[in-house]
Amino acid sequence: MADSIEGRRLRAIVEDSKGGLWIGTRDGLYKKDATATDFRRVAITKDTLVSVFCLCIDKKGHLWIGTDQGLFRISLDDRQLQVEHVDSIPTLIGKIATDGDRLWIATENGLYCRADNKTTQWYQEAAHAIVTDARGQMWVGTDNGLLRITEQGVEHVSTAADGHIVKDIVCWRDFLWCSHEQGLCCVNIYTGRSTILCTEHNEYLDGSACIDVSTGTLYFGGTMGIDCFDADKLDEKLRSGIAQLWIEEISEELKVKSKEPASPTWYYWLMGLLISGTLAYLYYIKRKQKKTPTETEQLLPKESIPEQSLISEQSSPARRYATLSSERTRSLSPFILKATAIAEAHIADADFTAEQMAQELAMSRTKLFMLMKKETGKAVMEFVRDIRLDHAAEMLKNDIPVADITMACGFSDPSSFRRSFAKKYGVNPSQYRSKHKT
Repeated sequence: MADSIEGRRLRAIVEDSKGGLWIGTRDGLYKKDATATDFRRVAITKDTLVSVFCLCIDKKGHLWIGTDQGLFRISLDDRQLQVEHVDSIPTLIGKIATDGDRLWIATENGLYCRADNKTTQWYQEAAHAIVTDARGQMWVGTDNGLLRITEQGVEHVSTAADGHIVKDIVCWRDFLWCSHEQGLCCVNIYTGRSTILCTEHNEYLDGSACIDVSTGTLYFGGTMGIDCFDADKLDEKLRSGIAQLWIEEISEELKVKSKEPASPTWYYWLMGLLISGTLAYLYYIKRKQKKTPTETEQLLPKESIPEQSLISEQSSPARRYATLSSERTRSLSPFILKATAIAEAHIADADFTAEQMAQELAMSRTKLFMLMKKETGKAVMEFVRDIRLDHAAEMLKNDIPVADITMACGFSDPSSFRRSFAKKYGVNPSQYRSKHKT
């Protein structure tokens, strides 16, 4: 069913006590009442366009709006929906949470606390997620793991998420479930012990996580779909794909098991014969494959990908790779050459995904991830991100504004670009330009 805000980039969704739905988008705030069939725009300012990044409703019935131009507030009891500009926090607001009388604000420049109509900064590095656990403690996801808020300030809690950018946190019973750029981490709020829950393909670059409290099922949105699993079981049986299909599959299995009688003895003998036959066939195939070319050579034969067409077309986005030395070019496999050319062709596309690359390479996502890990030791989007950062480094040697480089290299916002660039090169873009400017 199409909606009236189709085509806009949605950042936040929240439901008020009256069933009204509030939507924060890149170009403003929208609301749909419980009885309405369409969304209507709620003006935040009169003249300028304001991007909404997060929404939060407190116990007093106020809707707090985090934007790129500061903090705003609306009283939900006010029929006129007058928007009040509360504070001009000089940075993009990513998440808002409340623990009663205090409001906690996570931004790219640090963690802020608003109490008694005053805003103070509690932490001076990037904060991405805030949550209250079962003990009433406040936790913060940062660029280097987890922080815990105390009355004296903030303290770092050593967990398996250390060194990772924690994008979102979900609390269930005695545990915190954290998503970061390389996987998931579960932390016991009482003992501090943590468990790594690595998924095979997914990368969690955005803060999109929730829990179905009726079933205890957790959902984490990643670059390759949704990972969902039972929060009461600390195991690694995470399933990637569409969450609804997974739930239907499990539900259907339970229905069948409840209706079917116990299997007779001959059934187990038959299953044993089938498994033995399958194993024997797989052994035969493996022996036969030893005499054939490698998997990569079969999939991407050199003669099917003219080297010149991949790296020497001056009008293509892969022109930068035309300067590669002959030795380096010969050392690259046809698969990496073609993957590089595809990444270059989509270098400015911030919404480019690993699934698109798999489609252009005419292979499955599983095959793409397996080959990429085997050839480079990297995940697919990590490979693409490194190519974009290399391209950005070349552009920084000229007088091109950093904002233009950010967009040209496919990064969604300058802060994300700065973090990724500093992580790879050890300096921020401005410092790199000072050292290498031509």
